Amino acid sequence: MTTQADRVIARFGNPYRLSRALKRGGVIRNAPAIYRWTYPRERGGTGGVVPAQMIAPIITAARLDGVLLTQDDLDPRET
Repeated sequence: MTTQADRVIARFGNPYRLSRALKRGGVIRNAPAIYRWTYPRERGGTGGVVPAQMIAPIITAARLDGVLLTQDDLDPRET
């Protein structure tokens, strides 16, 4: 099963590339913080869900970098 965070990070290649793409869009998130989205809540993560306030910046970063994000990638349910 893959989570929303896993799918989004995979589309960019890895958390470091997503971090750089967000930075180009004006949002500063370091790669370890992005990777933490994949951690269970008990370990301080978000349980695989991308924080809601990050969705719009991620969509913008994807457009700027030519990354194709689908509606399925952004669906918070596990697949």
